[in-house]
Amino acid sequence: MAQRQFSPQPPHFSSSPLVRQLASLDIAPAGESTQTFAERLSHWVAWTDAIALSQVLADGPGAAHPAVTPSSAAAPRQLRAQCARVRKDLADAIAGDALLRDAADPPRTVATGAAAAGAAKIDYSAYRRQYRAHQHTMEDRIGNLRAAVRKAMAGLSPAQVRLAALDAVLDRALSPQLRRQLEQVPLMLEKTFQARHKAAAATLPDQEADLNPLPPQPHPVDAVGPTLQRVLLAELELRLQPVQGLIDALDPVADVRPALSAPGRSQARIPQRAARRVVQ
Repeated sequence: MAQRQFSPQPPHFSSSPLVRQLASLDIAPAGESTQTFAERLSHWVAWTDAIALSQVLADGPGAAHPAVTPSSAAAPRQLRAQCARVRKDLADAIAGDALLRDAADPPRTVATGAAAAGAAKIDYSAYRRQYRAHQHTMEDRIGNLRAAVRKAMAGLSPAQVRLAALDAVLDRALSPQLRRQLEQVPLMLEKTFQARHKAAAATLPDQEADLNPLPPQPHPVDAVGPTLQRVLLAELELRLQPVQGLIDALDPVADVRPALSAPGRSQARIPQRAARRVVQ
């Protein structure tokens, strides 16, 4: 099956868990670009945003450093706890989604006789709507969290104030493009599942198709609901990276957090550091 591609490719996007999940389903990002980082970034940043970005980068970090107060010292811990709550709420909503959890395979159109092999098609519309509903919820909750983190940084050191301003510009500039990229995911998944069901139905002999008007059940690894849950959890990790990078910049000590995993799997703990996320 030919791999479907989406482009342009954002910086470091190909290293994300989301892309690895899509690659396991024969959905791949565009190939390695020969353009420089600045050239690739220009596909995502409008000239007005480039001016704002330049102004933020041109501003000095400032000379004064405010005294550390109990409230400012507690900020990283409070923000980290808030981020953990948002992460858990969104992950629990995905894992507890009845449509995705309880049905391994969506409804199929009914065809009889030998026509079943060529007409097999799954009804994916409910899954597409549910996937997008989770996307909208993630965008709203994480967007509010990201704004809250920037607001908290406004009362800290000049360098952190500058970082918050930089993040605000990048958020405004890159979010529309990222949204358009992520909106493609449920559509690409739908095409993949339709193609796999059609290929499975085509393997039925004519006489067997006459006795079995519905196409065969997919292999468990191709079950639609659990697959969508895994991809949504990977997308959640991608969306949380900028927020986690800001929080790690406040408290740059390496943090150990549970990695999101597919429902039913153990959650291994993995170290994650600020430097890897601030640029993403």
